[in-house]
Amino acid sequence: LTDLLVDMEAKHRDGKVKLARAQPFFGALHTLLRDRLETRVAGTDDPAILSLAKKCLQLAIGHESGETRTSFLKDSLLVGYLEVLATVIESARADLPEKRAPEEEWSIYATNVFALVQSPLAEGSKRSMLDFVLSDCLFQHDMIDGEIKLSKCCSVEARKAGFAVVENYAKLLRPHEMATFLETHLLPLLNSCPRPEKWRFKPSSGGRVHSHCGIVNLGCICYMISMLQQFFMVPQFRYQLLRAVDESPESLVEYKG
Repeated sequence: LTDLLVDMEAKHRDGKVKLARAQPFFGALHTLLRDRLETRVAGTDDPAILSLAKKCLQLAIGHESGETRTSFLKDSLLVGYLEVLATVIESARADLPEKRAPEEEWSIYATNVFALVQSPLAEGSKRSMLDFVLSDCLFQHDMIDGEIKLSKCCSVEARKAGFAVVENYAKLLRPHEMATFLETHLLPLLNSCPRPEKWRFKPSSGGRVHSHCGIVNLGCICYMISMLQQFFMVPQFRYQLLRAVDESPESLVEYKG
């Protein structure tokens, strides 16, 4: 399978394989991968799966995306690479208990998956898979010759696959690891994003598309809603709230108005 991936990428670069033809291959690959993951005994390692994930990562890094913001066509090769990575990362959750102590050790398989996401892409490099997905695939904004270089992922399908990688990784993290993720990846990314000089959004005069938007007013809480929306627009406050550890039991009371 790895040899077929490399061969398909090489033929794509030579113009011998169209992007659309990669979709059936990755469909079959995902079926085989999920069958393999379902038969894996929890807690045991599987070097073949990790080798496949590493190869998909290498190919994704060197792949020249065929997506643009003006086209709705997806790059099936890029989507396939990212979906494999997301599936492998998600599979590590089977080895983790629902509640994990900060000092609790991970299984060898989960440890290797975690290392795959966090390890440098090359010797001496400070960039990891997570940096590649966040910066290159989803939020690329480097200026080259006066123009912004587009992210690899422009289509809905590709961006969905890229966000799945980040989401599945975040679900593996314990609170202290989530704090590190927010501080070392998300906050610097937010701070590096260029701010627009003026808003390009123009409210529609045709009325609302949905019955409501924002936070539903349950009655006499409009000022509180305004404050919540203001807090939400402060990234540092938002992510500090997300990293908070609340061990108290849920106490939800249904509103009856």
